[in-house]
Amino acid sequence: MGCLLLILFSPQLSLLPILPIRSMSCQAVGRAGTEDSTGGDFGGKMKDSFEEIDREVDLDMGWHKGQVAAARPKRSPPYVKALHWLKQKGNAFLLALGHGLRAVARVVFFPVISPLGYTKRFDIHGDMIVIKRSLGRRIFEGLLTRLVLTPVVLAIFFALLVYFSTHPEPILAEQTPEAQGLYFKRVTLISSDDQRLSAWYVPPIKAEELLINQEDILNQKWPAVVVSHGLGQSHEHYLSLAKSLHDAGFGILLLDLRGQGESAKGVVTFGIRERLDILAGVRYLRELPNIDPSKICLVGHDMAATSSLHAAMLDSSIKAVVADGLWPQFHQRVERIFDNSRMPTKWMAPLYDLAFEISLRERLDQIDPGSLLKSIHTQPVLFVAYNSPENASIPDLMNMAASVPAHHEVMVANSGDGSPAGGDSAATLAAVNQRVTQFLCTSANWSGPTLKGQETVRKLFENRVK
Repeated sequence: MGCLLLILFSPQLSLLPILPIRSMSCQAVGRAGTEDSTGGDFGGKMKDSFEEIDREVDLDMGWHKGQVAAARPKRSPPYVKALHWLKQKGNAFLLALGHGLRAVARVVFFPVISPLGYTKRFDIHGDMIVIKRSLGRRIFEGLLTRLVLTPVVLAIFFALLVYFSTHPEPILAEQTPEAQGLYFKRVTLISSDDQRLSAWYVPPIKAEELLINQEDILNQKWPAVVVSHGLGQSHEHYLSLAKSLHDAGFGILLLDLRGQGESAKGVVTFGIRERLDILAGVRYLRELPNIDPSKICLVGHDMAATSSLHAAMLDSSIKAVVADGLWPQFHQRVERIFDNSRMPTKWMAPLYDLAFEISLRERLDQIDPGSLLKSIHTQPVLFVAYNSPENASIPDLMNMAASVPAHHEVMVANSGDGSPAGGDSAATLAAVNQRVTQFLCTSANWSGPTLKGQETVRKLFENRVK
C-alpha cells in the first residue's frame, strides 16, 4: 500500500526503479487478499485496480500490447561502436590504432562526423534528439576548423620529416683498407660536442719499411689527410683514394661522420655540426708523433665538402682542402628534392628550411658555400665538379671557385654521378684520385721522405721479397 501511495502522489519521481518493486508488492498484496480467511472479494478488486494501473503505465511508456518502445537515435557513429568492440575483443595495438583512426577521421571528415556539426538535446524521457545544423553553418565551421588545424598538421608533418631526414639509416662498410693491402687500426674520436666518432687510421709507414729501417723511419715526419664521406656513405668508399695517398707517403684518417657508418647515432646536420667531427680528426692527427702538424689536409665529399671548407675557415693552419662534389646552397638542394613534376610540392621547401632551423636551432647560412669560400684566405682549394643534379652545377661551381681569395683549382670529371664514392668508371676514378694526390702533394710541399737511403731501403726490401 505504501508503494501505491508513493506512486499516486509522487508522479514526478522516476517510475523505472520503482515499477519492479511496485509489481512485486502488488502481487504480494493480491495473493494476501486472495488468501484472506474471510473469503471476501477485496483481494480480487485490489488485483483489478493494480492491473488497471499497470495498463495505464504501459500505455504511457509504450509497453502496451507487447510492443517495445521505439529505438533511440544513434548516439555514436558506427566507428565508435567498432572502437568499443576493439576494446572488448582486440589487443592494445588495435585499440591504439582505432583511436588514431578516429582522430584522423574527425579532422579529415569534419564536420560530417564531428559533434560540432550537430545540436544535441534530450527529451523528458531521456532520449537524445540530434538536430543537424544548417548547411551554411556547417561549411563555415568546416573551413574555420581546417584553417585552425592546418598549421598544426603541417608543423607535425615537417617535424617528422626533419627528424627522419636527419636520422638516416647508417651504411656499414663491407671492406676495410686490408682489401687494398694497407695496414690500419680502428680509432674512436670524441668531438668537442661529445659526439663519438669512428675512424680508420692508415699510417704512412709500411710494415716492411719499419722492420728494415726502424730508427730512421720513426724519425721522419709525414703529411696527413682527413678524408670524410658524404651523406648515406661510409669511409669504405674512399679506399682507392687512400691507397693512392698512402703510396705518396700520407697518413690517412678515414672518418665516419656523426650518425653515419660506425659512428654513434646522432643528428645529421648536413654540414653544420659535422665541421666539429673533422676538427676532431685534425686534432687526432696532430697528436701523433710521426705526423707533421703543419701538413694536415682535408678531403670531403658531398656535404662533407662544405664541412671541410668550414673547418678550414675555423683553423687556418690546415694546409689544403679538396671539395669533391660540393653541394649547392642548402635551400637550392631542398628545392630540387621537393620539385616534383607530378605533384606541386615545391612550396614545401621553405617550410622544410624553417622546420630544420627550428628543430636543430642552427642557421642554414652557416653552410652557404659562397660565404665560406670568401673567408678562406690562405689554404688552396681543389674543386672536383660532376654533372650531377645532387651537386652544384659546373657554372655555379666556377663562380664559387672564383670567389676564393687563395689559390684554387677546378677539375671537371667526365662521368655523370661522380666522386670516388663509387659508381664511376675505373678510368674516371683513377683520374680523380691522381689529381687529388698531386694537388695535396703540391699544396703540402711534399715530394717524399727526406731521409737518405730511403729509396735504397725500399729497393732492398723488394729484392728480398723476390
